[in-house]
Amino acid sequence: RGARLRKGDMSTSMSPANTSPSLRHDMRLRPGNKRAEPEEVSKEDVTGRKAAKGSCHCCGGMLKRNPDFAKLCGTCGARFHAYDCGNRRGEAGF
Repeated sequence: RGARLRKGDMSTSMSPANTSPSLRHDMRLRPGNKRAEPEEVSKEDVTGRKAAKGSCHCCGGMLKRNPDFAKLCGTCGARFHAYDCGNRRGEAGF
């Protein structure tokens, strides 16, 4: 009877060295690393679609869902909803 392959075992015919060259991954075909474009640095608050990246500092919700209400603090760089998300401010007495 033939030997049974267990999970994780590789026969010599399955090893990467014996596979067809067309099946091997060529690292030269990978796209080059592209650096992110720097964001505009401003000490003023930014509101709207320009601030709608990432998640809200207060509630963790995605800012792109309501981009018109997104805000970026010019002092500390925090991004948040410009409304009382999660009613946290109301409950705290603000």
